[in-house]
Amino acid sequence: MRRSRIAYSLIISLPAVLFVVIGATQERRTWLPRTTSVSVPGNVSLFQFTPDSQKIGVDGCYTPPFEETICSDITLFDTQNLNRQRSESTDKRQSLFEPHSLIATQNSAGTIMLQRAGTGKLLRSWRSFKPQSQSSEFTFSADWQILAELRKNKDPLDKKPLPTSLVLWNTNDGTPRGKLILPEADYWNSPSWIAANGKMVAFEGGTSGHSEVRCFDMATGQEWIQDRYNGITDSIDIETKRGLLACIHEAQSSAVLYDMNTGKGLWHKKTTGNASITFNPDGTMLALSDSKAGKIWLLATKTGAIQHTLAMEINQEKSNQTRIRTMFSPDGKTLVVISADDKKISLWDTAIGKLLRRLPYNGSAIWGINVSPDGTTLATLSDNLILSLWRLK
Repeated sequence: MRRSRIAYSLIISLPAVLFVVIGATQERRTWLPRTTSVSVPGNVSLFQFTPDSQKIGVDGCYTPPFEETICSDITLFDTQNLNRQRSESTDKRQSLFEPHSLIATQNSAGTIMLQRAGTGKLLRSWRSFKPQSQSSEFTFSADWQILAELRKNKDPLDKKPLPTSLVLWNTNDGTPRGKLILPEADYWNSPSWIAANGKMVAFEGGTSGHSEVRCFDMATGQEWIQDRYNGITDSIDIETKRGLLACIHEAQSSAVLYDMNTGKGLWHKKTTGNASITFNPDGTMLALSDSKAGKIWLLATKTGAIQHTLAMEINQEKSNQTRIRTMFSPDGKTLVVISADDKKISLWDTAIGKLLRRLPYNGSAIWGINVSPDGTTLATLSDNLILSLWRLK
């Protein structure tokens, strides 16, 4: 799915709070009151637990009580009482939050170096032969077997800029798999999805002011489902293992699921307005929300069949401005729903479509939310930059 492999989090700007229930409904686990909190001054974009659930990282600046402000790229707090542990630079992000992953870097001679994130061990290196007038960005396929090198011009004012290109490499031996010259566009981000066989790639962006996905055949350069994304797509989610694309087209009032390997539409559903869509963790279910209709449909990914319909309490006077936000718990058994107008959070059992709990929140708006990998701790970050922890029995 289109989520960072470094984080499983939801970043929002809504006057609501998110409480997440992890696990089956028959398990008697409840949220305890907020146990501890700390002020985290500064601009925050990273908000993530370490894999062992013992620490949480926040970037920006941290001010200890009665001490001078400490600014660092990433500040780590322990999850027992939020005591500050240490600071790390951004180049440690992958090693902290995904130690078994790979890191690709490139030196001034154009040599690509592949390292293990957790240990920094050099696995292999090879010459890229990248033109000096271009810079490179790197990303990996979901199985880490393919490295994508996106080559961009260093100087956007170059009178004769080289075209943006994508080169795929085998990570096991550094041999090339293919090269694609990308169409002229305002900008290109690194690929969001690379097929396991290296034959198809998908990009988010590509046109300034638009949120879109463009899929290409690496061998022919053919662009799949290109005409489907010539307008703004307000909600996109990608299931990376199967290469499935779910998107909302507001102008067409529809939700569509595509197979990016073939460019074919698998099914579509009508929407009425302010819709959003997201996959569950294993990609077998989709949550399609429609604020104007005041409903959320849990759909089978394979067929689009409605498994459950969840009725929401929506202020109809604000339905055109309100968007229902949804997020699945890490085990997929609970759906968390945020509604901006009534400051409530709903927890739903995804197996039976039953409302588990509805919790009001009257504090400052929640800016970020995360759940520890072991499912025992909820962390929230409010818009006044208060980081808080809740314990789960």
